[in-house]
Amino acid sequence: MVQDDLLYTKEHEWVRVEGDVAAIGITDFAQQQLGDIVYVELPAVGARVEFMKAFGTVEAVKAVSDLFSPVSGKWSPPTRLSAPIRHPSRPRPTSTAG
Repeated sequence: MVQDDLLYTKEHEWVRVEGDVAAIGITDFAQQQLGDIVYVELPAVGARVEFMKAFGTVEAVKAVSDLFSPVSGKWSPPTRLSAPIRHPSRPRPTSTAG
């Protein structure tokens, strides 16, 4: 589904500009092609990202893919996530309740 407030790249990233902040994500198509995402590598806070240069990776059960920045600018930590990103060295909480 194409959203009117997003700009898309050929590599299946999108950007939504809100004032002087840009939110970046990957398309539903990319998510479906990757399958279950198990790890995301993002730049350090304050790092510079460049237009259409790789700035991170997304690792899924099926493949590892580079993330390409649809804009240039200074990286800030995500403020909203569509799904939680778990740190790979931290165990996932489990319940002992039946």
